[in-house]
Amino acid sequence: MSYSNKLKITIINVKDKLENIDWLFKTIKDIHLNSIDFSERLLDLISRSQDEIIVFNISSINSNLLDFLNRISEKSSFENIFISLNDASTKCITSLSRLGFTNIYFFPDEKFVLRDDVIQRVEQLQAQIKSRLIRDNFYKKFRFENLIGKSPRFIECIEIAKKVAKKSESTILLLGETGTGKELFARAIHYNSDRAEFPFIELNTTAIAESLFEAELFGYEKGAFTDAKTSKPGLLEISENGSIFLDEIGDLNLNLQVKLLRAIENKTIKRVGGLKDIKINCRIIAATNQNLDKLVDEKRFRADLYYRLKVISLHLPPLRERKEDIIPLAEFFISQFNLKYNESKEGLSQKAKQLLLQYSWPGNIRELSNVIERAVLLSDTKIINEIDIRLGSSEILSPMKKNIIELKIEIDKANIGKVNYELAREVLKLVDGNKTQAAKILGISRPSLIKILNEKE
Repeated sequence: MSYSNKLKITIINVKDKLENIDWLFKTIKDIHLNSIDFSERLLDLISRSQDEIIVFNISSINSNLLDFLNRISEKSSFENIFISLNDASTKCITSLSRLGFTNIYFFPDEKFVLRDDVIQRVEQLQAQIKSRLIRDNFYKKFRFENLIGKSPRFIECIEIAKKVAKKSESTILLLGETGTGKELFARAIHYNSDRAEFPFIELNTTAIAESLFEAELFGYEKGAFTDAKTSKPGLLEISENGSIFLDEIGDLNLNLQVKLLRAIENKTIKRVGGLKDIKINCRIIAATNQNLDKLVDEKRFRADLYYRLKVISLHLPPLRERKEDIIPLAEFFISQFNLKYNESKEGLSQKAKQLLLQYSWPGNIRELSNVIERAVLLSDTKIINEIDIRLGSSEILSPMKKNIIELKIEIDKANIGKVNYELAREVLKLVDGNKTQAAKILGISRPSLIKILNEKE
């Protein structure tokens, strides 16, 4: 534990010629021990920090001391105040007890009991400090300041997100292509709100079979179906007082859309097989890379749910529209992967930077992260060169560029309602197996494409 995080024990000696009790606490590890003589001015020096234990070494009680103790109890928890008392009279004990003090010890008879109780309290507070440091370090990862970017559209998104984080009741809809950082924004909104101490639950609507999704989201009662041996709360219950992030919301079927709408409007749910309404209190943050306006027009997404979700909507720009952010992001990823893999890459060569800036980044920030991770691992030099940058099928590398663009136009013109396995395989071949780019051409999410491919296989 660093000095700045050490627990402080302050011994206040009241009256002269008292036996020194500092030695009782010198064996306690990771503390800062301080012994001072009593003065009325001490009140201003005692902090309100819960990381300070105060031990009073007192010969006898008088009205001035009682007044001081009463005032100091307003600044520090009674659990953190210990009194070593030379005067064992009933009057002294009664006076201190009336003020609320409970940690009272007779000196010298109970000096070791005092020491043991202080040690126990020190251990409790040190555990709390450690837990708080872990929590604070975790929260630091999701500060808005850690969202890297200076492009005007991205800055605008951050400013809106900061405002809505404080308004913890409103639902939020995050829009943008795959890999633009929707999950990161969702976490930043949650961990910078007054719900931060409570759960953040993430659910990808395409990652769970439709038959299981309702039970996962709303929970189920014992006997609701064959394998329901016990009752189980759903994720909307588990995220009580926190936030639930519903990713790929555009893929939710119409039946579940109705139930989700009812949950948002009424703030109640019914478990599968249940009869009673269960109150819920969680913020819903939804995300999709699809065009919900188009889905509403096609009757594939309920208009009423759409308007409920988009109380606040954020459209995160793709990386190709944030050219000024590409190099700062790349350099950030280099530093991250240096730490992860114990590497010491110093940056990018000028040609490597040019290569990154020329690329269209169909996979957005996620693709950039993957490219840099590979470069950090495989580069033989301190500076990452253009030879270390391996990009996928792209506008500058793929000889199929013209065909891909034409295919995208033809698919959009055809207004295909449902992508089948054969079409998915053909497009995947055309882009050399790049699922992110194939999904983009087909106008569906990457998880939806994987689902289509897996169903046939």
